[in-house]
Amino acid sequence: MRDFSRFGVGKTALVVVLSFMLAMGSLPSESLGALHAYAGEQTQPEGDSVRVSPGETSGEASKDAVGTATGDRIAQDVPLVPSNPPASGATELKPSTPVAEGADNTSSNTTSSSGHVQADAPLAPEGLAVKPVAGTIVQDGLVFEVESGGAAVALVGWRGEAPSGVLSVPDAVATGGETFPVRKIGRGGGLLSGTSVESIAIPASVEAIEDGTLSDCGTLVKIEVSLKSAAFASFDGMLFDKDLRKLLFVPEGKRGTVVLPASVEDVPAGVFAKCPQVVSIEVAESGAGKVPDEAVRFASRAGVLYSEDLSELVACPAGIGSSVAIDPACKRIGAQAFAGCGELATIVVPGFVQAIEEGAFPEVVARDAVVALPGGEGYEARRAVWEAAGFSRFAEPATPGDAAGPGQGASGFAFELLDDYTLAVSWRGGEGPAADLEVPASAEVGGAAYRVSRIADGAFEGRASLESVSLP
Repeated sequence: MRDFSRFGVGKTALVVVLSFMLAMGSLPSESLGALHAYAGEQTQPEGDSVRVSPGETSGEASKDAVGTATGDRIAQDVPLVPSNPPASGATELKPSTPVAEGADNTSSNTTSSSGHVQADAPLAPEGLAVKPVAGTIVQDGLVFEVESGGAAVALVGWRGEAPSGVLSVPDAVATGGETFPVRKIGRGGGLLSGTSVESIAIPASVEAIEDGTLSDCGTLVKIEVSLKSAAFASFDGMLFDKDLRKLLFVPEGKRGTVVLPASVEDVPAGVFAKCPQVVSIEVAESGAGKVPDEAVRFASRAGVLYSEDLSELVACPAGIGSSVAIDPACKRIGAQAFAGCGELATIVVPGFVQAIEEGAFPEVVARDAVVALPGGEGYEARRAVWEAAGFSRFAEPATPGDAAGPGQGASGFAFELLDDYTLAVSWRGGEGPAADLEVPASAEVGGAAYRVSRIADGAFEGRASLESVSLP
């Protein structure tokens, strides 16, 4: 018989060693006898006992040992005997794990019908609140997720009735006596998708907003950011970094003209692609010396955004309509510059565009649109650049001042091409118009379609039958 006492093996260690060897099926009968004898020499505290049989095979003793959380304790199943205990030869060992001072041990162990002990193990000292480290918190219909470590939360969704109107993100949420700052917005996908939110207010506590979080909400027209934010800022209802140097997001419901700050240095490709109601992009004046003229990176011409020297076309608004005229100084068109401009039918190019980056235009535009290139010197070289970009339809551009209208003796709309290659509209002829008149978005002049941008002076003068005019 082996003497284990000379190794200084304590009671707790003995239980651990024995359990491991039984699970591995590697405990010989003579060793079991020695352990039995040694265990009998130890002082055995009162309490429930654990009976283990040497014939138990690997996995049988532990496969049902599952811990479950209840309140502030963990209930854990501890095997009492194997599923099929042998008739004899069992060795009885008593547990010696100490109980924390002041803990209630009267009902800490209960025997289940499956032959296990369910033991409650305290997670925290008595009277100490347990701070959540995972899970969700719902407040005012908004869903927040506790971040790793339990120090803060992220706004990740909504529950119940879809938010509408103004959505104010709180700077903190509270539960169970604990307060969690809101540090992040988003967890993949569009947070506002399926809502009718028109404006969102972001507090100073927010340090991160995931890409795409504010997308897929066509009603969103404005983003407001706390002036105390150290991470973000807003300008004309759009989201920027704190220094107003990088444009981060344009609300997809924004309408009309958007104005960029003179300080902006980074306008991502395609950032206006999902804003079909934006018809013009402007750049604010530097003003009062806040931004030196030499530091301004962008310029606008006819509602289109260019680099400051006009050499590169950066972005065309998705709501530009059926025609666009590229500035004569433009030499390059950037990637996704015309993303979202699927209605383009005519592209007027008075100058020499020498490079068009891949993906600058939607495929449907390259396939169907007419490129209005003036003839003359270098025509073949200018046309080759557009052909390389996938365009195949070309025409001579109309000249500002050219007009189109109803034939002799007829009545109808009349159009005149302006200097910016858009059209002014009026009514010509002795009859009509109808009481409710709808102005078309574009018209053809000289074999190419151009966008209607204004009403000509005196366009409907003397038309007594006219009651209303609908503009594109």
